[in-house]
Amino acid sequence: MKVSVIIPTLNRERDLVRTIKDILKDTYPDFELIVVDQTEEHTAETKQELKNLAPRITVVNEAVKSLPHARNIGIERARGAIILFLDDDIIPEPGLIAAHVKNYENVKIAGVGGRVVMAGEEQKSYPQKLVTEPAATVFHKALPQGGVRSASRAKTYQTFFRNNTYFFLLHMHKIYLPIFLLSQWKQFLGCVLRYSARAPFRGVTEAFSDYRRGPKLYENFIR
Repeated sequence: MKVSVIIPTLNRERDLVRTIKDILKDTYPDFELIVVDQTEEHTAETKQELKNLAPRITVVNEAVKSLPHARNIGIERARGAIILFLDDDIIPEPGLIAAHVKNYENVKIAGVGGRVVMAGEEQKSYPQKLVTEPAATVFHKALPQGGVRSASRAKTYQTFFRNNTYFFLLHMHKIYLPIFLLSQWKQFLGCVLRYSARAPFRGVTEAFSDYRRGPKLYENFIR
């Protein structure tokens, strides 16, 4: 099966280039690498590196700075039967792509999450319907700058509440809305106590406003 590896990126230079080169070393026989680049201006060195890599990768320049938006843009360009999202500051273990693909031989598998190794954090787990594949391992550098982070943490939380609420409104019965909102209590307290008391409420309000105007893929509600 063909795999589309999608890497959203924002304001990364050397680490982005290294990540791309490491992925291109993967021995899986049929994959494409799509980089959705939200960086306004790269260094001359990075520009040249990306130019040199152009025959082997697809670079999509995108002005909107958003991880969900970038992923949607990548999906639009993807030609693979399997989508593999990766961060722009990782070091993949050998056989990463094949380790993901082997799980899809089981038609009941809806998605695969690999093992993310990060200093100071426990291994991430994934909900049912999804499976965790320990052999699909990346080392996440978790650099403090760049990537797909918003310049404002309050804005990041506002987007989080807007996107999650919009998704709920599209796919769940409204009677469960109070339970859904209560499930976000950790994120709510984290935002209110550290960044902004208004951001969560603005996000939820924006979601309802967008929902009333009708479904959209990523024109407005995912940014």
